[in-house]
Amino acid sequence: MLLNTSMGSFDQTKVRLDNGSIAEAASPEILSVSRRTDIPAFYSDWFFNRLSKGRNGYVDTVNPFNQNLQHISFRNTKFIVFWSKNPKPMVKYLDMLDGLGIDWYLQFTLNAYPMMFEPNLPPLEERIQTFKEISDKYGADRVIWRYDPIFYVSQNLGVDVHLIKIASILDAIEGLTNKLVISFADIDRYRKVIVNLRGTGATELSIPEQKQFAEKLRLLIDNKGLSHLKIATCSEDVDLSAYGIGHNACIDAELISKLSRDKGFSERTAVAGKDPGQRGSCLCTKARDIGVYDTCAHGCKYCYANITPNSAKVNFEKLKKKMNKSCLI
Repeated sequence: MLLNTSMGSFDQTKVRLDNGSIAEAASPEILSVSRRTDIPAFYSDWFFNRLSKGRNGYVDTVNPFNQNLQHISFRNTKFIVFWSKNPKPMVKYLDMLDGLGIDWYLQFTLNAYPMMFEPNLPPLEERIQTFKEISDKYGADRVIWRYDPIFYVSQNLGVDVHLIKIASILDAIEGLTNKLVISFADIDRYRKVIVNLRGTGATELSIPEQKQFAEKLRLLIDNKGLSHLKIATCSEDVDLSAYGIGHNACIDAELISKLSRDKGFSERTAVAGKDPGQRGSCLCTKARDIGVYDTCAHGCKYCYANITPNSAKVNFEKLKKKMNKSCLI
């Protein structure tokens, strides 16, 4: 799993702010909504209210490096990549995007960890139903299944238990997606994750364990006759090509080009390179993320984007009272 670090330059335009003043704003063609927080789950009303203002609308975000407020205009927005573990609150708004001439797809994380690791998610069955609802209406290309990040928990959740859970989810969503994206938890890289997972028994997978997992996952997919289902890793250095698992571009220029109705944009995007602002193993094309760290209230103990699960919950409770603001702070 990847923290968003890209703060690269984008075309600029002028926007009229809520206070009536005029300001310079970035005007990206692709929005990421969001790697930093679950906007579909917690802030759909806020985001689509901002978006309902059309091409004159904008949002603000905070530069995570210097904490400066940055204006982001919708003037040139042609595509949105959504990220969520529970996009149900967003479903009622998706038709609005068609009216605005904006195309999209969704990265939908469906895990099956014990509640202690993902305490504030709806039951898996409800999330699977949301997955079905979106895919049935908008198509399998628009819903990408993520099972990530993967970590082991003592003897209770190793490779075989993970595969049982994956098989169960596959049975429920077969034919509803064309891609499965996996990643391996980087527990030891982040002090806050080490602290949050202390005492849970959670451990990273070694490279040999990652390859063992990949080999067994490939066998599972092949035994189910799902050769059409692409499998790829998110921002991983490990080479799993021997098992038919490639490196993913989660903000995927090829898929964006395929789904976009704007021919000129589609042609430009098809040849776009990777975002230079992301780390080397990330193949995402350039996009502007509008989220703010430490605002996701799912409370997942392994999360890289929150200082602590409780700090994000406190921020969310404050933000619920300020949904008319331009920024999630």
